[in-house]
Amino acid sequence: MQAKTHGARWIVVGLLVAGAAACGDNKPNPGISGAQTVCAGTPTACGLLSASQCGSATGCAPGACSGTAAACAGISSSTECLLQQGCASSGSGAGACAGVALSCLAFSSDAECRAQRGCSWQVGCAGRAAACESLTTTACRAQPGCHLAASADSDGGTAVDTAVPTPGNCADAGVPTQLVIDDMEDQTPGILGSTAYGTWYVYADETVGGHLMPDPGKPFTMEPIPGGRCASEYAMRLSGTGFSQWGAGMGFDFGYGSAGIGGRVSKIPADARAYSGLRFWARVGEASTTRVGFSLAAGSCATPDGGGEGAADARVASDCALSFPKSLVLTTDWVRYDIPFDELLSAPDRLPVARDQIYSVGFIINANTTFDLWIDDISWIPAQPAP
Repeated sequence: MQAKTHGARWIVVGLLVAGAAACGDNKPNPGISGAQTVCAGTPTACGLLSASQCGSATGCAPGACSGTAAACAGISSSTECLLQQGCASSGSGAGACAGVALSCLAFSSDAECRAQRGCSWQVGCAGRAAACESLTTTACRAQPGCHLAASADSDGGTAVDTAVPTPGNCADAGVPTQLVIDDMEDQTPGILGSTAYGTWYVYADETVGGHLMPDPGKPFTMEPIPGGRCASEYAMRLSGTGFSQWGAGMGFDFGYGSAGIGGRVSKIPADARAYSGLRFWARVGEASTTRVGFSLAAGSCATPDGGGEGAADARVASDCALSFPKSLVLTTDWVRYDIPFDELLSAPDRLPVARDQIYSVGFIINANTTFDLWIDDISWIPAQPAP
């Protein structure tokens, strides 16, 4: 879905995520008579692993080289040009350095990374952990969050995971199209139910050394759900650790448009007067905090501040929307959560939700926690007809 950018805290796009591969060299488990083993579970996000775990986890690497390598043409010193990998010097002065500098992502060691102008080495565990079902038996044992489980006999029957509970109730898996806000199945950050380019984004405080996945400054896509959840194959996932100021979060705006105030882009609200609340499925990964904050942003200023439309200090309506928070305690199983509007009051004013002006939905993680949050199938709850 097409989307527009709005501020530095989020990034939009759509790169397709490859599906899980086959189970490789999995061998029969001598401890389970007449059965074979498969690798099952949900891999722990790279950013949540210790240094020792990171080294053995498929898809993860200790540290990462990030930044934007300085362009060859912008380097005037012949010595610096020769040191910038991918560049070649043809003399001195402007334009004497030519070529294409190697991207920061091309370097896998601290020393090489720092030697490339414009790049910096980020300490920690980086990458995307390989899906459990794609791993061999040996790799499965080394992958945090994955485990070997019994499958059916080798006659092509359905695999049976003996260590993971059955997915949650699927009775209402078929949400009517008119109620869907986003089911994540298009694999992009775009909001399916938006007609105004609504989009998902992620954000975090500025703690040095904090790790967030997806990276707020890079394109991201929806995460494949290991084994699926009912009819759903993708979900929005946020994982990270190391934030000590206020924490991190993810969410989405329903849409964007021109405000006509200083040429600014404004948020466009959703009119939810036909609904009684929001519904979604959620879970957390292993070793994750289970406490998550939910919040709606709704309402607006009665009139633009600063003397009317066009004034230099005027604000668009969404700038002063109120926050309607609710605390949640999640589990490692997929569970459906219903959030009725009537249960939400603004903080600190304790006002009711302005149902015709809902701008955003957010999920917030407190500081000093390790988190691995999954959100799926967000939809409206239809209002009950009057008696």
